[in-house]
Amino acid sequence: MNLKANIAQTKQRINQALKASDRREEGQANVTLVAVTKSVDVDTIKAAIAEGIEIIGESRIQSAKIKYQEIENSVRWHLIGHLQQNKIRDAVRMFELIHSVDSLYLAKAINEEACQQNKIQDVLIQVNTSGEKTKYGLSLAEATLLFGRVNEFSHLNVKGLMTIGPLADEQVQMAGALSPRSCFQKLFQLYQDLKASGFPLQYLSMGMSDDFELAISEGANMVRIGQAIFGG
Repeated sequence: MNLKANIAQTKQRINQALKASDRREEGQANVTLVAVTKSVDVDTIKAAIAEGIEIIGESRIQSAKIKYQEIENSVRWHLIGHLQQNKIRDAVRMFELIHSVDSLYLAKAINEEACQQNKIQDVLIQVNTSGEKTKYGLSLAEATLLFGRVNEFSHLNVKGLMTIGPLADEQVQMAGALSPRSCFQKLFQLYQDLKASGFPLQYLSMGMSDDFELAISEGANMVRIGQAIFGG
């Protein structure tokens, strides 16, 4: 694995996708890269940081805790995986941004823990745009309702939305699943509608190694990339 080359190529692909998109005309000047390190060892993460990676994304609290003890604040930490209630304390302690708030109950629990830690916790609301039962996330309607209660959470800063696109293979399409493009378009429309309603959203987190260029073309300004950088 040539980590330096992979990072450089990934950043180049991001920039090319942004240039090819009409989103630049809408004021989107850059795309934030979250390097997904859920199966990556500490030494490799340190090497990636040395090559300019500024944000890493972890899916599991237990493995993140081990890495955090060695790396700590030399990089910014994002939680991109499902958050269980019994892991909220560690999540609020370690992560700058939690991408995966997928219920009103979880929002309340994170808010309470952030209050205990005297912290304003940045979060994204996870939306299940594909309707797949195997994925976490609120429906579009549920997400809209949650935003109607955002003011109840004095220790949460809701900074945007997140989704995971469906697999883009023929079998999934034949099964009637929505295409990745349509899922990304749905989230972008919700993002725009919420901003028009006065919510100061900043991030639209969508797109991974297999589909981040498509996601950028549909408005993503934060992408979560692991395999393209670290292989595997």
